[in-house]
Amino acid sequence: MKRTNSDLLAFAAVLLPAAVFCAAGWLALPDAGRSTASGLSAGLILVVNGLLLYLIGDKVMNEISLIPPVSYIVLAAANPEALSFTPLHIASFLMAVSLLFFLLYSAIRPSLDYLAAAWATLGGAALFFPPLAWLAPVYAVTTAPHAEEKGKYIVALLFSFILPACVWIGIQYLRGAGMPGEVLGKLWAEMTTLPRPALHFSAATLCRILLIVVATVLATVHVLGWLTRYRTAQYHAYLRLLVLTLALVLINALFLSDCRQPLGLVTLLPVALLLSEYFRNRGGEKHVWMLAVILMLILVAERISLFV
Repeated sequence: MKRTNSDLLAFAAVLLPAAVFCAAGWLALPDAGRSTASGLSAGLILVVNGLLLYLIGDKVMNEISLIPPVSYIVLAAANPEALSFTPLHIASFLMAVSLLFFLLYSAIRPSLDYLAAAWATLGGAALFFPPLAWLAPVYAVTTAPHAEEKGKYIVALLFSFILPACVWIGIQYLRGAGMPGEVLGKLWAEMTTLPRPALHFSAATLCRILLIVVATVLATVHVLGWLTRYRTAQYHAYLRLLVLTLALVLINALFLSDCRQPLGLVTLLPVALLLSEYFRNRGGEKHVWMLAVILMLILVAERISLFV
């Protein structure tokens, strides 16, 4: 009973401040974007994505930790626009599911079921944020070495990735949105057209982004240094997380059109897992605690600046 009570207190101590932080961000949204339904939907997606990261830690990394879900929710919600429902929320959920099956295939068991689920959800995510389709080459290169039967692998890959687009094009055609070629052309344009970004970040936001970048770089260096110490599953999982993080950062840099665009919903999925590994293993070091405290102070300062 004492252990159960202490676990509940630990959950409350971690999750309640995160909930207050998110609620404050929602209140900071303009009235036009602050609907209850939109906020609840966005919040639900954040929580579900966090739970999927928790599941990845349990099933793939064999580590149970609250750091991935909490760090993801807090860092993603640092941008108040992440608390108002957008197509990026759907893309991030599908990407989180894809990440789970991608890592299960690459690190646990090269099952065609895992492969099909990873590619189908990636294809679905690309419908709501087309630049994510550029992850297809990354997926192909990193999953091909594990394929036991190349023929079945290629068929499953192509069919799974294309199927969501075919279903989407069919739905749009039935709704009168245009011929299949027109719908496909629009998706291609969104996937290949680089926007002219309108970026006006506040000083606090720039500090927060810079510090997350620094923490991610430190986590990357830590993981690279520990690759030979990991078990086989962890080795394959973390190596692919590093590649995905780099790919998503490049997509962010190329397709960010507005400083309010909550691209962190997607990019922070692998980043949260890397940060968890870094803080879990290096948390006893003074500079790591200082980094965490400074980041929390910046997050609080950024939130307060939205109301003054």
